[in-house]
Amino acid sequence: MAKTKKYQPLVVGQHVWIESIERFLRQEKRSIDEHEIIEVNNTSAYAMRLDLIEKYKDGILERKHLAERIKQRTYEVKPSGWGTPYRLWLSKEAFEASVQRQSDTKIARKKAHELVDKMNLSKLKKFLGGELDG
Repeated sequence: MAKTKKYQPLVVGQHVWIESIERFLRQEKRSIDEHEIIEVNNTSAYAMRLDLIEKYKDGILERKHLAERIKQRTYEVKPSGWGTPYRLWLSKEAFEASVQRQSDTKIARKKAHELVDKMNLSKLKKFLGGELDG
């Protein structure tokens, strides 16, 4: 019986989106850049930003310098050496859903904080369903 792969390998020509995690951690406006897979092997895939693809196809640019290396099994984007970590998204919709969840969570936390701030100790005890040990 043959083993089945638990992951879908990236293929040449596939479009992926890459986000800088640094922006996410700093709570700045999150954004992604669209990339195209230009080369693959058993362990890695190499993705280049769409605005650089034509120069690469014309032979002006080399893959080594401007392509992002992605591990095939984990989709981890290897840092370029400058220390900026990246996250790979297989679709733009998945990224947008993540941004929406982050926004919804932030709003829900703010509402919960406002609700609890207005409670006195007895209401807070009742809300938590038990005694508060102080």
